[in-house]
Parts: sequence; C-alpha cells; structure tokens
Amino acid sequence: MPFIAHNLLAYTAIFQQLLPRFMRTDLVAPKNALMLFRVTKVFSQPFLAKIICEIESHMDDVGLRSRVSTNQWTSTVRQQILELEGPTYQYVLMFSMATISQVVCLLGTIKQAHLTATSLIDALEKKRKNRPFLLALWEFFNGEDYSSDDIGIEERRRVPVYLANAQQQLIEIFEIKVEDIPQVAIEADQEYHESILSTSFCHQSQMDSSLDTSKPGVFVPNQKDRQTCQYIEYMGDPELQPVRSNECALLVRNLYKLCTYINVKYRHKITKMYHRRGFFGSICRQILQSPTKVVKLPKRTQTGLSSGYEERIPPRLSLRPLANYSLLVIISLGAFIAWFTNYGVFTVLGFAFALWFVYIIIRATLEPWTRSNRNTFRANTTAFSMN
Repeated sequence: MPFIAHNLLAYTAIFQQLLPRFMRTDLVAPKNALMLFRVTKVFSQPFLAKIICEIESHMDDVGLRSRVSTNQWTSTVRQQILELEGPTYQYVLMFSMATISQVVCLLGTIKQAHLTATSLIDALEKKRKNRPFLLALWEFFNGEDYSSDDIGIEERRRVPVYLANAQQQLIEIFEIKVEDIPQVAIEADQEYHESILSTSFCHQSQMDSSLDTSKPGVFVPNQKDRQTCQYIEYMGDPELQPVRSNECALLVRNLYKLCTYINVKYRHKITKMYHRRGFFGSICRQILQSPTKVVKLPKRTQTGLSSGYEERIPPRLSLRPLANYSLLVIISLGAFIAWFTNYGVFTVLGFAFALWFVYIIIRATLEPWTRSNRNTFRANTTAFSMN
C-alpha cells in the first residue's frame, strides 16, 4: 500500500486520460487491442483495485485542502499531488460515478469492436478458402504475401481474445453488474468491415495494376504504416527502388552495376532481341524486362523550377530477383543436399538451370494466348472505367 499511495497518480490519472482515448481508438487494430488488454491487466492485479479504492475513500476535498490529514495515506497522497500537480489540481476519484459511467460506455465500444473483429476474421477466412489454387500453392511455398502494412490473419485472431479479456477485467475491477450495462442493439461496424476487406490482400490489386505497362510507375509496399493501405506508386526507375527487407543489399548493388554495364554496352542488341518476332523473340521477352515509362519529377535549379517529364526506359536485363533471400536459401539448401549426397554442386546448379530454361520455354510457347488474355483484361478495365 505505501508504494501505491506514493504513486497513486501514476495509476489513476493516467487511466482517466486513457479512458476517453480508448473510446476514440480503433480497437479492431491488433496493436490497440493489445494496448487495452495490457492496461486492464495491470489494474486487474490482485487487491490493486481494492487498495486504490480504500485510499480514495479517505480523499475528500476537505482532507486534501486541510493542513492536518485524518489518515496517513491522505497525507501522503496530498503531498504527492502538491509536488507533482500544484495546489490548484482537482483530483478525480477513479472509482467515482463519472468514471464508472465512462467505463460502461467503453464496454459498449469494446463489444462493438469484438463483433467487428469476429465478423472480419470470418470474412477473411472465407476469402482465403475461395482463393485460386495457384495462389494458394504459391503462398504454401513462399509464405503468405502480407506486406508490412497489411495485418496478417493470425494477428487478427488475437483481437477478439484481447477484447474479451479486457472487457471481463474491467467488469471485475469496477464491480459492474451485467444488468447495469445498457442492453442496446450493438452490431458490427459494417463500414469498417468493408474498408478492411477492400484493403486486405491488396497485393492482388497490385498484380492487376502491373498488367498495364503503358502506365508509368510500379507499386511498392509502404513500410511505415501497418494500419492504412497499402501501396505507394513508385514512378522512378524500377531498378533503383530501395532495397527491401527480403533482399540482400550487397547483391542488389553489385548485380545492378553488372546489369548496367551489360545494358549500356549491348543496348541496341538487347532492344533488337526483345522486339524480334518468332519463337526466339518470345524467349527473349520472357528473360528481359519490358520497356517502362518513368517520371522525372521537377527539380529546383538556379533559374527556377524545371518541369517534369516522362522518360522511356528500353528493354533491359535485370538480375535483381537473384538477390532475394528466399532464392539464396533455396540455392544454399540445394548445394548442401548435393554435397551431402555426393552429387556435384555444379550438377545441381545445372539441373536447376535446366528446369528454369524449360519454364521459360513453356512461357514463351504460351505467350500468344497470355498476351491476348491480357489485352482483353485491359479492354474490359477501360470500358468499365468509362462507364
């Protein structure tokens, strides 16, 4: 009790400041739900609420303002308030009716957030079950493609647990009866529900946007915010994108230097090979990167602000995918298996190269059909936007 009496404001004042903020906060977000759960867990410690209530029972306005206190804890708390907040500070009891009414309102907010989180998880689970087989196979080998700003389904599953525990702890801390809670019709927030569903799995919209190569820019994940979607449009040179968390920075830089040397030296030959007709041209188009438009932003010069313009980058060789950590791990694992089974490392690498070449041949063979489907998709998208 002495420790709590000396630090009473650290418990009560902070809680009263957090209480209205939690009612304005998105409690469906995992980090906010976890924060609420941790706060309620602190106050649900054994006998903590009882001790605070006992200390506050001796803290009437007369006791705080009089020079002689009627209780040792009142004297301690009065001294702490005078030192920290000054003589004009008006202390609000944590277990007053005003605070309890705010807690009751918070319980309604938690209930709505719990319903929204539960319905959101059900919708995301249904969406995962209905995803295409090839996408499910890709996620099985490469992991789910969640960006840093798209919350995973496993994190979403923890939200109802956090909210349910926080709700129960608040009821026990303030000894609120179930019949005291207003029995209003609380439903899930459908607007929030639909907004999350439209922004979750937004890498699919990124894949659809990448089909339109006539539009400058590519979409890259925003690494700063986990709550809002999603992708920012990078309109510069794709080879100069910032190094991502799943890439080896050393390999990215060295492979870029090598590709730059090759692309500059054999620029005309690469362009001619890319635009070549026939099966050989199809193979080249599967290996080389397609022409891209990049936007040069206005720059400030001595004479003023220069105007921005678009620049077309010709077909080029890009080895940046080789810097991916997943690919490096697979190569290392294959080399280890080759060494362990007494197969030559070069034999395994040659076998992997043969598989990759067969894959390129298959894609080159199917290029006429894939190109026609892509053109049909663009036409439908354009017609839909015009309507």
